[in-house]
Amino acid sequence: MRRVRRKKRRDVPVIIGIGILILWAGAVGFFLCGLFNSQTVESKSSAFEEFSASSIFEGQIAEIDYSTEFAKSFKERIERAKEIGVNFAGKYIIMIWDCGASCQTGAVVSAADGRVYELPDVADCGYKFRKDSKLLIVNSEDCQKEKRYFIWENS
Repeated sequence: MRRVRRKKRRDVPVIIGIGILILWAGAVGFFLCGLFNSQTVESKSSAFEEFSASSIFEGQIAEIDYSTEFAKSFKERIERAKEIGVNFAGKYIIMIWDCGASCQTGAVVSAADGRVYELPDVADCGYKFRKDSKLLIVNSEDCQKEKRYFIWENS
């Protein structure tokens, strides 16, 4: 009986190489998503001017009020608000953090009285806001997802 030699399979290293390439591309994409997801974006859009804040808070930032369940749940993330300073609607501090893949959420902290509010909606592609405007845009211009607009009033 004659012994037949089998050829070595060379497609296994190719499959492993393709898998590594896919993982590498995913990691680069994830890194770039975080890199371009900035919290404050200066925009020349007239929409921000249309909803301008009446004044900018310049006093000492109040102690943060952790009396709500939301504030207690995210205390470690919200504590950084004093370091950031006022960055929204004249007297508020927006804090943003990731809540999963392509998901951001956060809190709004009043610099005047320390109250903590939950952002009105989660974002797929970040938030746009300005220190001198009450307009909050959920998802940026570069995003393929629906943009949502909120005006922060009487809070």
